[in-house]
Amino acid sequence: MASSEDEDRRRAEWARQLGLFRCSLIHDLLDDSLTIREQGCWARELAA
Repeated sequence: MASSEDEDRRRAEWARQLGLFRCSLIHDLLDDSLTIREQGCWARELAA
Protein backbone atom coordinates (compact mmCIF):
# COMPACT_ATOMS: atom_id res chain seq x y z
CA MET A 1 0.00 0.00 0.00
CA ALA A 2 2.90 2.36 0.64
CA SER A 3 3.96 2.10 -2.99
CA SER A 4 0.50 3.24 -4.07
CA GLU A 5 0.77 6.28 -1.82
CA ASP A 6 4.25 7.00 -3.17
CA GLU A 7 2.92 6.77 -6.71
CA ASP A 8 0.08 9.15 -5.85
CA ARG A 9 2.58 11.62 -4.40
CA ARG A 10 4.80 11.37 -7.49
CA ARG A 11 1.85 11.97 -9.78
CA ALA A 12 0.67 14.94 -7.72
CA GLU A 13 4.16 16.47 -7.78
CA TRP A 14 4.42 15.88 -11.54
CA ALA A 15 1.04 17.57 -12.07
CA ARG A 16 2.13 20.48 -9.88
CA GLN A 17 5.37 20.92 -11.83
CA LEU A 18 3.51 20.73 -15.14
CA GLY A 19 1.04 23.36 -13.98
CA LEU A 20 3.83 25.68 -12.87
CA PHE A 21 5.59 25.21 -16.21
CA ARG A 22 2.42 26.05 -18.14
CA CYS A 23 1.82 29.12 -15.99
CA SER A 24 5.37 30.27 -16.63
CA LEU A 25 4.73 30.09 -20.38
CA ILE A 26 1.67 32.33 -20.33
CA HIS A 27 2.63 34.62 -17.46
CA ASP A 28 3.88 37.37 -19.78
CA LEU A 29 0.55 37.43 -21.61
CA LEU A 30 -0.99 38.94 -18.48
CA ASP A 31 1.18 42.05 -18.75
CA ASP A 32 -1.12 45.10 -18.81
CA SER A 33 1.30 47.02 -21.02
CA LEU A 34 0.70 44.65 -23.97
CA THR A 35 -2.02 45.47 -26.45
CA ILE A 36 -4.61 42.87 -27.40
CA ARG A 37 -2.84 42.49 -30.74
CA GLU A 38 0.53 41.90 -29.07
CA GLN A 39 -1.03 39.39 -26.69
CA GLY A 40 -2.60 37.57 -29.65
CA CYS A 41 0.70 37.45 -31.56
CA TRP A 42 2.51 36.17 -28.49
CA ALA A 43 -0.17 33.54 -27.80
CA ARG A 44 -0.02 32.27 -31.38
CA GLU A 45 3.77 32.11 -31.21
CA LEU A 46 3.61 30.07 -28.00
CA ALA A 47 1.02 27.74 -29.49
CA ALA A 48 3.20 27.06 -32.52
